[in-house]
Amino acid sequence: MITIQDCIELTEKYIFEKRIGCYDRSEFSDPEKIADDEKSDIYSFGVILWEISSGRPPFRSFTSKEAIAIHIFQGKREKPIEDTPQTFVKLYTECWDEDPVNRPEAKSVLKTLNLLIFNISNPD
Repeated sequence: MITIQDCIELTEKYIFEKRIGCYDRSEFSDPEKIADDEKSDIYSFGVILWEISSGRPPFRSFTSKEAIAIHIFQGKREKPIEDTPQTFVKLYTECWDEDPVNRPEAKSVLKTLNLLIFNISNPD
């Protein structure tokens, strides 16, 4: 089971690697990316959220970056993992939206994650 601490560590690792410029993996790249901006970061973060729910890297059956890029550019995404909370699935699929304008802002993502954490920590 993935813990909240695992999520924090993966997020910190992502932010660190993105900032120093060594995070160049097609499966995390926004197909609409023209420049580094918040909406592209939100797309990438959505992929990380999917990875947390699955416990595996995205598109692991692909053998090349080019094949992944074409797949993503065609609007294809990984399938949600069975038994993943619907709020979590909704969040990462909104982050993946093909149109960057429709992607949530970072504050909204954080708010949703905080609600999920609260609900997990305080079940009915």
